[in-house]
Amino acid sequence: MSNTNTLYKLIQLYSIFKMIRKIITINIIIFLFVSNIYTIEEITNASEEYIEQTYIKALEKYKMQKYEASLDDIRHVIKSNMQNYKLRYLAAHNHWRLGNYESAILHFNESILINKNEAGPYIDLSLLYLQNKNYKNSEKLALACQNNLETNNIEIPSKLFNILSRLNLYKGKYQEALDYAQEAKAAFNRNKAGIKDKLEAITLEARALLALKNFEKAELAAIWAIKLKEDNPYAYGLLGYIYETWAKETSSDEEKKDYLNKAKENYEICINLPNVSENLFSTIKNNLTRIN
Repeated sequence: MSNTNTLYKLIQLYSIFKMIRKIITINIIIFLFVSNIYTIEEITNASEEYIEQTYIKALEKYKMQKYEASLDDIRHVIKSNMQNYKLRYLAAHNHWRLGNYESAILHFNESILINKNEAGPYIDLSLLYLQNKNYKNSEKLALACQNNLETNNIEIPSKLFNILSRLNLYKGKYQEALDYAQEAKAAFNRNKAGIKDKLEAITLEARALLALKNFEKAELAAIWAIKLKEDNPYAYGLLGYIYETWAKETSSDEEKKDYLNKAKENYEICINLPNVSENLFSTIKNNLTRIN
């Protein structure tokens, strides 16, 4: 009987021990969570030198995709200078990456108010609106940026022309889209456009020319995009679609056959590239099914 009581007491003690351990574990987790929230000291009297050092740390964390940690560094010093352009602009990008669109929009707008002659915040906020299919606000901001830069005799980046070209494509204003794409190309050398902006301008030009049924020039633009970056699946897919559409418009059976063969060839290259996205792969597969 005593053995039974002893066993029962041991079971009770073990149960109590497990309960205590669980409570301690939960409290530690809560402590760590709360500490993580409240350990950020938001100072109001930091020197400009200290703010700059903190900004550099925040920028490094952003590059490492540690967006919350980057924001923590920004929060640490931003109250010392709420008009610091670099802190605001970096905060906007962190929030954008995290999907905090309202906060990103707020910081982009503040960046614009602080430095109205800097194109970056206009362009990025316009792209954010474009990403969320808010085409009206995207265009409004892009045009405001263009007007402001022209008024102040500041060079307009290719990226801004690309945004306006894309917006006009969406609206079915193909000649305007073509004009903006060609403006972007003309700005390549003036503002040292990067490869990404160059590719976008050329492919936008090709899309606009295709919509205007200027197939020969659309073909040349797409081929130029491929030469610029030979492993670009989108450019091959676009060139294939140019040939497919061209085939529908020609009355010559021989030319139709030739264009369809070229379309298939470029579609096949596109889907066999290692960096083709799932969406593009699916689209091109459907295109191949359609013309086979």
